[in-house]
Amino acid sequence: MHMKKHDPDHVQLVYKCEHCLKLFCSPYQYKKHLRRHEGDAWICDTCGKALTSKNGLVQHKMVHSGEKRYVCHVCGKGFVRADALKVHVRVHTKKKPYKCSLCEKSFTQRTSLVIHMRVHTGEKPYSCDVCNKGFITKTILKNHRCMVKS
Repeated sequence: MHMKKHDPDHVQLVYKCEHCLKLFCSPYQYKKHLRRHEGDAWICDTCGKALTSKNGLVQHKMVHSGEKRYVCHVCGKGFVRADALKVHVRVHTKKKPYKCSLCEKSFTQRTSLVIHMRVHTGEKPYSCDVCNKGFITKTILKNHRCMVKS
């Protein structure tokens, strides 16, 4: 799906929330978002975040309580979610299942590969609202904003 975005003939469907005007490229994410407006959301009584399932709310509340059910057997670091622990364990095993199809690099997380691919494609999805300069990650944009403000 991602590679289709680089095809000049590809038409990207965009879904716009009529309630808050937020845009989505994925119909799944759009429908999930709509549930927040339709009252199907579970609201965190601590921070007001809306989640789409009761289980999601239970896991989210652990962030506020500090409870970390999933503990690394190697270093003892705790995690709120099992999938976060699974990714963390790769630090110890040195497993890097996400491989770049254009160079020899590999990564422990899918998101790291997605960001890396932007180096090859030239995609810079985050742009400064002051100077319009583009960046490959939100973090680099945030650092840039700090430099522009000072």
